[in-house]
Amino acid sequence: MSVYFVYRSHDDNPGAFHVKVFPHDTVLEWCRSIWVGIPRGDDHPDAATDRAEEVLGCVVGGFDMLFVTIHNQAWAKPKTMTAAARYFEEALYNQAVKFGQHHLQLLGEDDDLQTAVYLFDDHYVNKNRHRATFLMRTDWRLPDGASEEELKPKGVPNTAKLVRGVGVTYFAHFATYDIGMLSDLPNRDLRGVVAAVRVADFPRYLFAMRNRLAENPDDETLSHELCQLVRGLDVVIEKAKGDEKAFLAALTADPDDYGVWCAYSYWRMERDRLPLLADVLLLYEPYWDAIEGTRQAMMDDALTQTHVAQLSKHVGRLEGGADRFHHFILFDDEWANAHRDLAASILRTASRWDPL
Repeated sequence: MSVYFVYRSHDDNPGAFHVKVFPHDTVLEWCRSIWVGIPRGDDHPDAATDRAEEVLGCVVGGFDMLFVTIHNQAWAKPKTMTAAARYFEEALYNQAVKFGQHHLQLLGEDDDLQTAVYLFDDHYVNKNRHRATFLMRTDWRLPDGASEEELKPKGVPNTAKLVRGVGVTYFAHFATYDIGMLSDLPNRDLRGVVAAVRVADFPRYLFAMRNRLAENPDDETLSHELCQLVRGLDVVIEKAKGDEKAFLAALTADPDDYGVWCAYSYWRMERDRLPLLADVLLLYEPYWDAIEGTRQAMMDDALTQTHVAQLSKHVGRLEGGADRFHHFILFDDEWANAHRDLAASILRTASRWDPL
């Protein structure tokens, strides 16, 4: 059996989630195993900080205060999850705490950014894979795959239908724009479903979006997050020459011209070029930098596969030296059918701070 510790933060983390797995049976057992009081004194003022990083494998803002408070308050090891949740809430100054017998969720803050901590065990996972599967992944890169067996994740908002075709594509954006980002997630446009297009030909939708924005830059029916990708397409079009310029002009004129789209995709493949979607993901500039002028495009990383595409986008560097990233995911209905729990977990996590 295992216990999963997940830290949700966009700093120094290309996938926005740090995951560490512990060989314990329950969350309560794990809590008791780390329960030690550490004084904060002149001899070794960073002892609690060092302990927190040693246990968790990363810097979790404010977590060192758990050990300091255990010492100062002479807290005994918790015997119930209710006691453990109360101790975490008091020691870490959490903005919100939610828990059950086999999970604990903490909403906190680290400097200018809301963060979250998730603790859950295999007892929880066995009953809630549709919630926990994405949070269990230690690698931000997702596997490819497809299945035609029909399954549609529920409760995902639709975006404007702009092209003709088959299938659907889901998107999820793990990003931060302000200090209240996680608690505001239900009101944010960070996930959705695009009709009549799959990942392999998703750029056709971006051509159609680009045309719509040219007519009405303030069109509220379009996803704010997907509009960022149009900026990458703008760069591709601006740099194009010769045959590629002609292909892109034809697709701009008619994004539904599937013959031209197939010919252009084959033209790129013949020249060992990445799919157009990969260029679009890598070339767009995000709306927001952690600190103006600190973004490093060379730190971006994109993975484009047949049915799923991802982007880890470097958005800036903080004054303390931490690099901040956004993580964008696109997957289509055939991928969702092959990875049902993972797809549902991604969309749920993108829409709330407390996905468990």
